[in-house]
Amino acid sequence: LLQTCQVQNGDIIAQCVERSLHMSIGMLAIMMAGGVYCPLNPSDPVDRLKTLIEDTGACIILTHTATINRFDDH
Repeated sequence: LLQTCQVQNGDIIAQCVERSLHMSIGMLAIMMAGGVYCPLNPSDPVDRLKTLIEDTGACIILTHTATINRFDDH
């Protein structure tokens, strides 16, 4: 996150993954990079997810193969 995405302290990073070890790893990576963790529920409707992203000002969205299609137009 630091090298590839140039995350700065306080950047809001959303994560939309199902509960798994990947979720925990993502949370830790966000916090270790100095980012602010914003969880997104993959079962929420796409419009709600988009609204949450816009309202929080998240600059990055972390996903995995099961949820990446939720953000095809983002």
